[in-house]
Amino acid sequence: MISKLRYVESAGNGEIVWPDEQALLIGGKVADGVGALVEGALAGGVVETEGTADLATGDVTSEGEANWALGYKLVFEAAKMGNTRVSIVPFSTDALGPGYGMELLNTGAQRSQRMIEDRNSYSASNVLGIGSGAATGLTVAITDPAYFVNVAQYSPGFWNHNTGAKITDLATYFRAAVTPNIGGFDTGFGIQMITGEVTNNAGGTIKQDGYVVDAQAEGKVAGRDFAAYLSYGSAKESSEVRVGTGDAKKTTNIGLLMGIVPNVNGYVAARSSKDFGDQNTVGVSWMMRQNMKFELYHTDPNGKDATTTLQMFTAW
Repeated sequence: MISKLRYVESAGNGEIVWPDEQALLIGGKVADGVGALVEGALAGGVVETEGTADLATGDVTSEGEANWALGYKLVFEAAKMGNTRVSIVPFSTDALGPGYGMELLNTGAQRSQRMIEDRNSYSASNVLGIGSGAATGLTVAITDPAYFVNVAQYSPGFWNHNTGAKITDLATYFRAAVTPNIGGFDTGFGIQMITGEVTNNAGGTIKQDGYVVDAQAEGKVAGRDFAAYLSYGSAKESSEVRVGTGDAKKTTNIGLLMGIVPNVNGYVAARSSKDFGDQNTVGVSWMMRQNMKFELYHTDPNGKDATTTLQMFTAW
């Protein structure tokens, strides 16, 4: 079980949200070479069976019912050659993007795999929507200690939202990264791409066209935790990628994390983008107990009100 308590203050106004998110995750071995993960969540701003949703941002126009979401995937090990594995992963997610099938880096290439809460300062994939949003499809993944590659055929939808598409008319997600150890740092250098057009049963065409290159380094400096994350991306018009319509939109994002004392890390993150506006975040996180983290951060987007957020994240 995962839950979040958040307090957000902006321009003299405050908001207390409990729970901000509440998710039940069940995962484990199904059989030899087969694993599963199922997530059920109750939260504001998720896809539901009633109402309408913007699948790029996750915003929902509700008809008054509770907002439930699900994410699930099955991992089938198809082949193993030494340390290299080939897996087949059918998946569906309301918000975590087509990389939900398989992702190993912490750059935000998959929405929930990020080191800080403010994903829009930290991750180009999340700013562009390439690493987030609804997706239902099938991933073929190759994993090895030195690299990983995965390709997915998917529809940018969830449940009954834009999942009514022909199997021959799906979008393609491609992800590849190398993961060497350099100077004692666990590093990763990768690229992710979405491409294709999906025509749903209502006759609407959903265009997927974008890419992100990303890198990370995680390790120790002077005996303290240190991590650096960099991503740059561009995406063209699509009703399911939040850039809207027109020319390709670009963004560069960086995050730096440094240990202050044991279990306490400080961090900064920044977005540089003419299209989305610059944004800076500074924060501190405290791992108070195992599976319990407090995070305090201040976000200052160019031309908009700054926000200060205090969050408690717990898992049990």
